[in-house]
Amino acid sequence: MKRIYFVFVTLSIFYFTSCQNDVSDPAMMEQEVLDDTRIANTFIISFTSNYLTPLKELNLKFASREEKGAYAEKYRNEMIEKIKIFLDEKNIQEENVIYYYTSTLTGFAVQLSADAANALRNDKRIASVDADAVVKIPTYTVESIEAGSSRSQTTPCGISNAGGSADGSAKTNWIWIIDSGVDTDHPDLNINTSSPYAKYFTGGSLEDCLGHGTHVAGTAAAKDNGIGVIGVSAGATVVPVRIFGCVGTTSTSMIISAMDHVGTYDVAGDVCNMSLGGYVGTTCSTSYSGKTSLENLSAGGTFVVVAAGNDAGNAKYYAPACINATNICTVASMTCAKTWSSFSNKGKPPVDWIATGSNVYSTYLSGGYATMSGTSMATPTVAGICHARGGLPASGGTVLKGGVTYNIAVR
Repeated sequence: MKRIYFVFVTLSIFYFTSCQNDVSDPAMMEQEVLDDTRIANTFIISFTSNYLTPLKELNLKFASREEKGAYAEKYRNEMIEKIKIFLDEKNIQEENVIYYYTSTLTGFAVQLSADAANALRNDKRIASVDADAVVKIPTYTVESIEAGSSRSQTTPCGISNAGGSADGSAKTNWIWIIDSGVDTDHPDLNINTSSPYAKYFTGGSLEDCLGHGTHVAGTAAAKDNGIGVIGVSAGATVVPVRIFGCVGTTSTSMIISAMDHVGTYDVAGDVCNMSLGGYVGTTCSTSYSGKTSLENLSAGGTFVVVAAGNDAGNAKYYAPACINATNICTVASMTCAKTWSSFSNKGKPPVDWIATGSNVYSTYLSGGYATMSGTSMATPTVAGICHARGGLPASGGTVLKGGVTYNIAVR
């Protein structure tokens, strides 16, 4: 079997220096980076719940996923009509709206002049007006790639460190992968590609051209089928929600739209993996545009698992890692030997768990496999644990970093 070795490093979201550098002056970095990534004349507008209530805040119960989805789509259409009335009142052209939000948030993303956006801040029905921003796929390293083959199944060290694999194939709950898509033909993955559940917001299809999303999916849920690798919740259904195209960029507004999409069709006990994140600044936990969506998605019973980040900094400055709420798990990275990964962000809170993110072997493009490193690789381990347990992880020991102990997530 031919093995090809190379290293591929992309820039971290919102961050333009080496992943080994810490943030020395958060206030200065916040202003510099946010200015550099801001999308001109594009804003994320959210309404107060008193004016338009997101579906998630209605706390409704449904007999099935299908019943929930049908109601959510009807509710979405009703909310959009109300938002359009607001747009007409404010002389905002409908064609300038990029996304509508109705499930985890009520609001919209829109192309608007700065003056018009500022004017909205004075409306008591508006909860927030935030500048949209470019988001780049997190820093990660590809150590090696193997072509697809029938090699005997192996159990990666990260799966062993998590307490081994469990059978997730019969579970009706899903693992949503908000990422770069997946290799939809990969023989080691059980993928739901059906509409309206699987969705691409960019790229023209669900197909992964970066490998990141496919690798994440395998760690969480690769099948127990005798070939390749095995995931934590083996054979669990994974649902791709593609937000990164082949150039590896997305936007804050698109990430929120992806969470809103998951919130339209998820049920309690589902898991949403978000192996993404970037620098926001000292006010991250209060000012991140996706805060309400994250909190409402998790409050509905979906376990939301997010990467701590790969900048060897404090995770409290990075979103979505900085957000703390019930059923949100922020994950740092350790090595196979259960020592701290040098690239991993730290800080407790917001870091909740640590899992293996260095030299992780998992599924990759073209039916293949790859070894990759990053907190993106640690995050799906916890996603798989949550799916297998139907709850938050158990603790299987600790890793010490800077005098702080981090609990190792196990099932």
